Amino acid sequence: IKEKYSKVASQFNINVTGVEKKEKVESITWTHHPEKLSKALGLRPIYHQTTGWISEHIFISVLAYHILHTICYQLMKHSINDNWQTITSKLSTHCRITNSLQRKDDTPIHIGKSTHANPLQLAIYNACNISSTVLNQTITSY
Repeated sequence: IKEKYSKVASQFNINVTGVEKKEKVESITWTHHPEKLSKALGLRPIYHQTTGWISEHIFISVLAYHILHTICYQLMKHSINDNWQTITSKLSTHCRITNSLQRKDDTPIHIGKSTHANPLQLAIYNACNISSTVLNQTITSY
């Protein structure tokens, strides 16, 4: 079972008893161990002083986890089965660049432009029905 369904088996502890003789399996037990909320979201321990802060922290964490799960579900529907850390790593190189220049009259000019998404990033954006061009080029002068 573990070899045949390796992707799913990694999320379970599977115990098979009675395989010594390789004739008949006596029992199979399994327990599911999903990723912990803090690991999936990359959270660190925070020690709050009041019950209200603790409740707010839990609420935001659960909300973030639901958003993360929804994104991963959309990606899985399009055969993108990477974990969240891999997804964020693939998207990390798609960024916005701002160049600041000085004019002859000493007034600054700022030119902002987004980089082009590579094919891996485009696949992720398309699976989530998101445009790869979030911001248009901007030119700001004072």
